[in-house]
Amino acid sequence: MLDRYQKGATKTFKEHVPLDAYQARVLNWAIGLSGETGEVSEILKHHIFANEKLDKMELAKEIGDVLWYLTAIAETTGISMTDIAELNLAKLNHRYYTGAYTDGEAQGRHEREALFKDTPLFKVLEARILRQPAPMNVIFIGPDGSGKTTLAKRVAEKMGFKYHKCDYRQDNKPALAKQLLDSQIDVVYDRFYWPDDALYCTVKGIEMPETYWQEYDAAIDTLQTNNTLFIYVTCNTEELVQRSKTWADDYVTVEMLDAIKNNYVNWLRYVDKTNLRLSTCTMDTTGVKLDSPEFQMLITGCCNAIESGQEIYSRLHLKEEEQADENL
Repeated sequence: MLDRYQKGATKTFKEHVPLDAYQARVLNWAIGLSGETGEVSEILKHHIFANEKLDKMELAKEIGDVLWYLTAIAETTGISMTDIAELNLAKLNHRYYTGAYTDGEAQGRHEREALFKDTPLFKVLEARILRQPAPMNVIFIGPDGSGKTTLAKRVAEKMGFKYHKCDYRQDNKPALAKQLLDSQIDVVYDRFYWPDDALYCTVKGIEMPETYWQEYDAAIDTLQTNNTLFIYVTCNTEELVQRSKTWADDYVTVEMLDAIKNNYVNWLRYVDKTNLRLSTCTMDTTGVKLDSPEFQMLITGCCNAIESGQEIYSRLHLKEEEQADENL
């Protein structure tokens, strides 16, 4: 019976070509990993089912061998062990979103896994692991009438990013900021709650408690983690006053324009001085007419800044990995 089975089974064998050096190496590490995990299982089996005393030193040695083979596979395939660990922790945090294991969340892991792949954190890690252009958020800021809305829409369309206009009249803006950053990336924002909330409150004399501004800390951390470019769009005050005739609302007055511009300039200096992990650039629309060659140059300049930011962010993580290797 087994002889007949053996002959029948051989008919389904797949022809294999000789392995190249890379394939042989990966296969070698994979087989070695299987063997070492078996050694770990054997030690634990005898400890649990044969009631033998656990030899922790032997267990530690075998776990170390497992770690060696995992590292060998990661190194050979070009994946950072740090990225692997961050990806795994992010996946677990997304699956067990209440902060601890529950049977219900474990049972819904496949649905949560699909949702996880749409999160900004997954896309950031995916870009790092696959060595692809880094995803990022682009935030247009600037005084009313500077032209940031028109530029933001055109740049979003050209880059294939989603366009999102933030409504500064909403309540609970710190929470809204964090919610947006946690749910999407590769977005062009027309204004954002930080720093605009603080800048406009200062200009308009609106006082908020210190605890309110502390709520922005989580959003600021996420802005730095998710790769963010702020594009400051400005214009001379005289022209801003002329453009103010087309403003859709009266949230600010023309008398506030100089103060708004000064606050933005001070904020940009603050970002540079404190070494926040944020990229910034400035676009001046003074004298620029809509759809003129100069206007097209501004759009191109914005797109170039975005692409440069993606490249710099990718290189930054490579440099961090190299520095970590040197420190070992």
